[in-house]
Amino acid sequence: MAFAFYTCIIRIFKTWWRSAPIVAGTLLVLTSLIPQHCLALAGRVDLACGYDDNVAASTDKQGSPFMRYQVQLYQPLVDQPDLYVEGYGWASYDAFTRLEDRQEFLLGASCLKRWQDGIWHSLFYVEGRSYRDDLVGEDEFDALEVGCQVERFINEQISLGVSGYFRYADYRQGYNWVPTICEETETPGGHGNGNGNNGQTTTRGTLVEINESRRDREFGIIGQGEYRFTADLLCDVKLFYQDNDSTLSWESYQGYGVEHGWQIFFTSSMSGELWGSWLARDYDESDDRQWTAAVRLDWQWHKNLSAYVQMQQIWQNSDFSDGDYTKKVAICGLYWLF
Repeated sequence: MAFAFYTCIIRIFKTWWRSAPIVAGTLLVLTSLIPQHCLALAGRVDLACGYDDNVAASTDKQGSPFMRYQVQLYQPLVDQPDLYVEGYGWASYDAFTRLEDRQEFLLGASCLKRWQDGIWHSLFYVEGRSYRDDLVGEDEFDALEVGCQVERFINEQISLGVSGYFRYADYRQGYNWVPTICEETETPGGHGNGNGNNGQTTTRGTLVEINESRRDREFGIIGQGEYRFTADLLCDVKLFYQDNDSTLSWESYQGYGVEHGWQIFFTSSMSGELWGSWLARDYDESDDRQWTAAVRLDWQWHKNLSAYVQMQQIWQNSDFSDGDYTKKVAICGLYWLF
């Protein structure tokens, strides 16, 4: 176990080092905001195990148990009644026993401003993200995202908000495809009966491999509302729209959907969440529909130490048969807050 943990840390560092250009700008902004006397650093360490029955999210199901290692850090920079600024980052590593591993790294900064005695909240953030997948290499990318949110607290029970974001993603491997160039030629007949052309048609093909780079520019708008029935029961609804413009025409799409969730606090140390979503993505040659359902239970059995279990089910339907799949993920773990 200790060897796996240290291996995970080394690979996360290598991922960050290879992705340094995309996060350098975010790091520069973050360090320029750090005051001379920083507030206390906070964070979370998460250790979990689970099973994913379709790791690559494809029709050809490949399942595997895995270990998940996550570290999250939050550095408050300004903490005032009307203004809160923080820098944050996290690293995640999934070590699969039967398949290749994947890792993700994020670095960001956010600024929260409260207006009119807290009735209005506005949030601005910038994030740099790096994703690496040893199993599905074409999914690897480096991305930069900026976004903002405005939220209105109607009363103690109801809040409404709207947010928007712009995301630029540069995929590392691009896309390889091989077109076939054919030319037809006719050969003269041999021992024919003299009635004309009895030759055969020959098809010649030339294979040329073409590599096209992929860069996505995605814009999204999210409308959300939350209703708190009691101090121990609340629900929220999100409506969202996405527009992705990709250098690969078949990766461009317009998306829209809805997400609905419930959270309940059974006791002071135990809580549960239940949520589901529906997402539609319309491509040039395909319309995809995805449904998700998930449940999670958290149990705080020590001041800063908690355990959790989570299960998720995904159904994907597509006009292309190779785009249909189902996916189940079950996780249980421990996390420590500091």
